[in-house]
Amino acid sequence: SDMSKYLTLVPGDILWMGTDGATENMKDGDVCDITVNGIGMAWYTTEDIPVEKQQEDPLVRYLPSRRLGHPREIVPLLALLCSEGSSYVNGQTIFVDGGAMTHA
Repeated sequence: SDMSKYLTLVPGDILWMGTDGATENMKDGDVCDITVNGIGMAWYTTEDIPVEKQQEDPLVRYLPSRRLGHPREIVPLLALLCSEGSSYVNGQTIFVDGGAMTHA
């Protein structure tokens, strides 16, 4: 399968390590005056690939959701984190990963 279709930063990738480290330091640091949260993501695609076709990929079969995510599935969480409704949420990483972290 064409892995370039997946929108993800892969653990071990230099870009992933840099952004993950910076986010964790901000999130876990002394953030008195600002709210810092992270969104943990897994494998996403912007294409509308039928689920049956996605499940041909061993990576997709590994995910409890048995499908790739779509960026539109992150939007409600982003809206919440940008609203007053999350004013008491700080220093958290919320995973929108189709259950991938259950294997971690």
